[in-house]
Amino acid sequence: MEVVRIAGIDPGLRFTGYGVVNYNGETNEIWVSNCGVAKTPPKIKGIDAILDMQDRVSEILNRDCFIESDHCVVEIPAAIYSKTFSAGALIPVAAVAGGILMMVERDRVIPVYPTVWNESKKKEKTRKITEEMVGNYENWLYDDMPKAKGQFEHIIDAVSMALWYMRLNYLEQ
Repeated sequence: MEVVRIAGIDPGLRFTGYGVVNYNGETNEIWVSNCGVAKTPPKIKGIDAILDMQDRVSEILNRDCFIESDHCVVEIPAAIYSKTFSAGALIPVAAVAGGILMMVERDRVIPVYPTVWNESKKKEKTRKITEEMVGNYENWLYDDMPKAKGQFEHIIDAVSMALWYMRLNYLEQ
């Protein structure tokens, strides 16, 4: 049996987390690989920051591990559709997410709202579930190991999204 690979991407204007969840159905092994965080330098602002992040993600998506992924789950911000939410900070993230959606073939891309993939659980609960299934994030295989501890949150979210999709479609419940 071939290994099923699901990529996850957590778009952001300054930091975009990514990772691949791999599953070998024959051996029932599941592991995380090709993790990292794309970073836009703080000196780049506005539209240039959006375009810079899209360029960085394009390079990531052109790596073999992402090209060979069966699906790519991309978080899209849901809050911008709420009439009571100030969307100023999320509109650039939505622009980055929209660009990513356009970079992945339509039959492979899975856009998902945060409350869907995390099933409305708090971050710590989601992280705990993810690490119970695929081990501690410090032991995952990284392409780009973040230097700042806070950047791991983006990678954990990306992997958690991919794992959510993997559980729904490939793992026995």
